[in-house]
Amino acid sequence: MLIIFDLDDTLIDTSGSLTPHLLERALKKMVDGGLQVKNFSTALYILKTLDKKTASSEETLKLFLAYTRADVKLLEIGLKEMNELPPQIQVKPIMGAIALLQELRKSHQLVLVTAGSVIFQKAKWENAGIDSKVFSKIAIATNGVKKIYYEQILREFHAKPAETIVIGDRVKKDLKPAKDLGCLTIHMKWGRGRLAEGTSGVIDYAISNLNEIQEILMRKL
Repeated sequence: MLIIFDLDDTLIDTSGSLTPHLLERALKKMVDGGLQVKNFSTALYILKTLDKKTASSEETLKLFLAYTRADVKLLEIGLKEMNELPPQIQVKPIMGAIALLQELRKSHQLVLVTAGSVIFQKAKWENAGIDSKVFSKIAIATNGVKKIYYEQILREFHAKPAETIVIGDRVKKDLKPAKDLGCLTIHMKWGRGRLAEGTSGVIDYAISNLNEIQEILMRKL
């Protein structure tokens, strides 16, 4: 069985251990860049509240700048902070992730397909203690579009879509492209994944604990 994992909020707790810190840093930098806020703590609360309802950090910052009627040029400043890993921050793996990967690699081919910048994504999985050697291949979709990578991986591994599982938290970006190719999909209900809508026909299984993957595999094999 070929198993393709997403990284953020699937193997690492991005929304819990990283995003809150990055939002605060982004707000500070935007204030330094000219953003006017009456109270920093209140502004940060609004920013974090918006982030719980959006599909991405970029969308969060855009909504916040529109809400505060700020210069849209500040978006670039904020996004830069959202895509750099501060050295003092510890990125936490999702509970059970490291042990699960080590166990699955014994009998399955594992692939990581993640979206973002190469440097940032690599820094996150290394910081979280995930050994890249557990993966037969790692692909980083710098433009955020994963379907082409799924297609390439299926060809490279001579894998049948019906015998390939794709696991991710975001239905539209992680799972729908895989389902369109005929792959089995597992929705990790974590972080932004909890906001999933329009999932009919896209999700084969939904989990909130990575250990549930073993149970699914036992039923499939």
